[in-house]
Amino acid sequence: MAGPIYARRLNLKPGDSIRLVGDILPNARRFVIDLGKDGSNIGLRFSPNFDYERDYRNILCNSMEDGAWDKGIRHTYFPFVQGTTVEILIEFKGTSFEVKLPDGFHLSFPNRTTLTTMDSVAVYDDIKMTTLELLSISPNKQASENS
Repeated sequence: MAGPIYARRLNLKPGDSIRLVGDILPNARRFVIDLGKDGSNIGLRFSPNFDYERDYRNILCNSMEDGAWDKGIRHTYFPFVQGTTVEILIEFKGTSFEVKLPDGFHLSFPNRTTLTTMDSVAVYDDIKMTTLELLSISPNKQASENS
């Protein structure tokens, strides 16, 4: 398991994106990307599962508001490979999230919360992050990269 990565005060607004690059561990069971306000308010949980609990080779997407999980949605499309580097682009569209997967496939997930900005991202479990980049459509917002 790789160490978790947390970034706060992102202030992602509709139209803004986050680009993540990381190395999936060779024996990965799953990795998780949570995008939201804090640990109790998550607009998007994006979790590719190789073999985790009852999930096998699927992508689980879910949301949480005030500490209560909604019903997860599982996608059977699964382009992830253990032991490889992946790039994932997540665009916050206000009412939904558009996720561009490593092979170019797009997956959409509704924003089922009342969140209008995404202020934090957490990345953890079986992935080692190398890049986290904010891509903004706002002219006064500066992109940043952490390696």
